[in-house]
Amino acid sequence: MAASRSTVRKTSIIQRSRPHSTTSQRKAKPYDYYANEYFRYSASYSPAIQLLSLRNVTADALAQYRQVTAADEDGIYPLRHYASNLRLQEAVAPRYLAALVDPTANPVDTDNLYMGYRTAGSGALYTYVKVAKSGNNYLGDAAKRPAPNLGTSYEIAFFVKEGDSYRQVSPVKQASVYSYVYTVLSNSTAKESLQNVAKALFLYGEAAKDYFASVQ
Repeated sequence: MAASRSTVRKTSIIQRSRPHSTTSQRKAKPYDYYANEYFRYSASYSPAIQLLSLRNVTADALAQYRQVTAADEDGIYPLRHYASNLRLQEAVAPRYLAALVDPTANPVDTDNLYMGYRTAGSGALYTYVKVAKSGNNYLGDAAKRPAPNLGTSYEIAFFVKEGDSYRQVSPVKQASVYSYVYTVLSNSTAKESLQNVAKALFLYGEAAKDYFASVQ
């Protein structure tokens, strides 16, 4: 986020977009507005069209995005999903944490612990990233999410690398960036400022999806 205001103004989506239809230009405005409000690259301004209110973004409205973790009924996995977070300073990127089910046993080779993720239902191969230790937990960072794809759901699990193969050591969690928004809004103790960031992130993603769909 080291870009100067003058630089960003020159590369503003609205300023650099070639003329499309009136509809495309109209849809670009909320995307540019929410991008500006979220990243704070330039001075605030008011768009010419009506924008959605943060008041309309509630946990009930985002219930479809709640994260779901498969049950480990037989207790075969030594790791459990612990928490989810987002890296928001430079990009919108999910972060997932796992913890040992029994910290005293430590039956996992944590030096070779990886997180795998893939688009939900795709059947594609997992993308693996080496995890880092954070206190008693293990965290993995997924790739940056494009603004129009913040609602895309992914399957996440943790694995131990054994030679050229990966052995699954946690259940599969299905979640999206919007799942984090839902989790924040479902937490009655979350700070209002954090809730507002989560709401604005949802509106930013929806505006981006609407805009890019109009110019394809």
